[in-house]
Amino acid sequence: SLKKIFTFITISNAGLLLTGLIAGTYEGLSAFITGAVIFSINSAGLLYIVYLISKNYNIEKTTELKSLGGHDKLLFILFIYFMVSSAGFPLTPGFNMKLILYSLTGLENFRWLIISGILSSAVLLYFIFKLTITLFSARKTVSGGISTKIYPANSQKTGTFHKIILLFLLIWGIFASILIQPIINWAKYCSLYYGN
Repeated sequence: SLKKIFTFITISNAGLLLTGLIAGTYEGLSAFITGAVIFSINSAGLLYIVYLISKNYNIEKTTELKSLGGHDKLLFILFIYFMVSSAGFPLTPGFNMKLILYSLTGLENFRWLIISGILSSAVLLYFIFKLTITLFSARKTVSGGISTKIYPANSQKTGTFHKIILLFLLIWGIFASILIQPIINWAKYCSLYYGN
């Protein structure tokens, strides 16, 4: 179920954010705030895409996604992007979030938490790999000797308005992966302000 996948990713990343608070330092609070910003971008992107998949294709399960990547490339490429980011793959905002949180001081007694987070990311990346193959593999039927792709009845591509929202979320995601320093500086300011 797509909703269960979104729930799993949300809960695991929310649990990861708590490592910033466990550290009990200004640096940990700053990491928590930085991670919360990135977490919000990823979650908003995933939630919106799950909504669009349900709305445009009336699909709730991953088994029904076969070959749809070729029908609506932007929607499903961004779906994979936000999932990979949530798993913490390099060159994504999720990687920056996990790197900042895992490198905190004060977590010496919680190494098991970091190890379980890394293993969870590895399992999620394997699932995303299989999902990508499902999305972009061909599903064809031969009718009268001609091969044609099959798409769900009454399916529709993502409209312009929804594409603009998706691209806006993507731009924020790219900003958080390449130019993360302004977010970190803002988070440090907030953590110091909170401490005062």
